[in-house]
Amino acid sequence: MIAPSAPWPARCTLLVMLHLACVLSYMDRVVMSVAIVAIGEEQGWDLSEQGALLSAFFIGYIACMLPWGVLSDRIGAKPVLGWGLFAWSMLTIAMPLAVRFGYAATFAARVLVGCFEAVTFPAVMHFQARAIPLEERGRALGAVFAGSYVGTVVGMGATPILLSRWGWRLVFVYYGAVGLVWCVFFFYVGAATRRHMGGS
Repeated sequence: MIAPSAPWPARCTLLVMLHLACVLSYMDRVVMSVAIVAIGEEQGWDLSEQGALLSAFFIGYIACMLPWGVLSDRIGAKPVLGWGLFAWSMLTIAMPLAVRFGYAATFAARVLVGCFEAVTFPAVMHFQARAIPLEERGRALGAVFAGSYVGTVVGMGATPILLSRWGWRLVFVYYGAVGLVWCVFFFYVGAATRRHMGGS
């Protein structure tokens, strides 16, 4: 007689979603690093302007990480991460429009992308503390944070290929759209695993 297989733990589904959030965070982070060459040539932005534009992301990221951590503690990580990823995905989709409006609009949009991407690690840590048993947290953190390196590899590898085929505008739209799909699944998974999240 074959013993029935153990059910897939709900927290494992959560870990998969958190891993993918880190993947998306780093894909959306590096897309500008690759696309900036084509954008700069098209818009006539010199190297100093391109460099400042790349740093704009980190202005928002540094400024907002602590506030997102505080908000995660107060209202829970689920809405913070879910709506944060929704916001940065929409901003990524809108990046071609920002470029059309000029350098200042593009700079501001990248600051906002950094601000909303800063939700990722504070929210992930909150989830880990509330949903993952103590004896599993080491490997859980390793699995989730590996997503940042997966996202870097995928983003750096795929973006030049997609850019050469579609142009830089559609690359931003595509990456942002993938993030929106993640949001749909995340809110569904969040509802299905509520009891494992400590109310987050």
